[in-house]
Amino acid sequence: MLGNIKLSDLRLGKKLGNGAFGEVFESTIAGSDVIYATKKLDKAKYLRNPKAYRYLENEIQILKSIKHENIIKLYNSDLEDRKFRYLITEYCNGGDLENILDHYMSEKKRPFSEKEVQYIMRQLVSGIKYLHSRGENKWEILHRDLKLENILLHFDNEDDRINKRILKAKIKIIDFGFARYLKDEDLAQSVLGSPMFMDPKILLKLNKMYNINDFSYDAKADIYSLGVICYQLLTGHPLFDAQRMDDLVKKTEEGKFQISANLSKETISFLNYMLRYDPKKRLDINQLSAHKFITKDAIYFTRIDRNKLKNNLEESHLVFNTKQSYIEDLNRDVFEENKELDEYEIDLKKKLDEAEKKFQENENNKKPVDNTHENIKDIEKLIYESMEIINADSMSIEPKLIPFIPGVDKNIQLEKD
Repeated sequence: MLGNIKLSDLRLGKKLGNGAFGEVFESTIAGSDVIYATKKLDKAKYLRNPKAYRYLENEIQILKSIKHENIIKLYNSDLEDRKFRYLITEYCNGGDLENILDHYMSEKKRPFSEKEVQYIMRQLVSGIKYLHSRGENKWEILHRDLKLENILLHFDNEDDRINKRILKAKIKIIDFGFARYLKDEDLAQSVLGSPMFMDPKILLKLNKMYNINDFSYDAKADIYSLGVICYQLLTGHPLFDAQRMDDLVKKTEEGKFQISANLSKETISFLNYMLRYDPKKRLDINQLSAHKFITKDAIYFTRIDRNKLKNNLEESHLVFNTKQSYIEDLNRDVFEENKELDEYEIDLKKKLDEAEKKFQENENNKKPVDNTHENIKDIEKLIYESMEIINADSMSIEPKLIPFIPGVDKNIQLEKD
């Protein structure tokens, strides 16, 4: 679609926002009233930045190779003139999940309901399942930067958009600059993403940026990010809230978090399976999609028996830890009948002691953490400095380098050229 249009056919309308290397506009094509989002990129800016160019081309390549209703569509990336390059994408009128959640917390004085979160997560799980199960040459695709800002909403009905009726929204995953193909048993090594949503072990690697050791991860890193997103939608606040890197790392390593005891058994279990510290103890996306939080109607969710969980109860909240095994009562009967999942549960129990033993050995062998750079807001400066002395294939993190946000692009400040 839009493969044969000319630049003269493109009609730029209302400006939607600014990005690191250009501006985003509502747009139409001559002879049609369909609204698109067009990013007008300043070639003089992004071509001077090799990393920016590499991530942009990576995003374009991946978006061209995939097609799913919950993933943003790229319609054309070939239009350009002497000064600008134009990327035409699907237009989303509802903003991103971060802004919608802020609206709920300020206007409605509550986070999303379980039913609303289930509605959102069903679409996110569907999109990530597509990425993790197919791609170029059947390789799986890791997103590596899943967060509230990278999830857009679109409403077909203007009244639904104005009133932010979540159960009427279509969810779209965006920003594939950090995504990559992963084949068979391959592992990724680059440290990429946004600290608040990072897999704990990637966060540790980031915090020890100048101490490069063997390090790798797989698609389970995306699962943890989904868990952080789900938790924030249910509570209205981050899983581990911190302003400084050392505080974030400390809270993540402690692993203690709370969740309302008023939530259902299915919801708590769903969260626990995504937020486990050890990636081997998390469900993969296929197993997660079989969880009853996804497959069961939310009106039939089971309330938690607080008497059975009194040891985990602090006032009106349940207390959990990402590093510990979980209460069996929460994890029984939360899957559709599936022999493979039963075997997976048995395998988890067998490996629990071994995994915890290895974790303790790693804890004992840890090197001191360099907390010279403590403020999370300063992390991009540290990252850019480190990129000058570390091979980009081993260390590469630029959380907002190429913000691919059609419709609601935000102001991004990068290091000056």
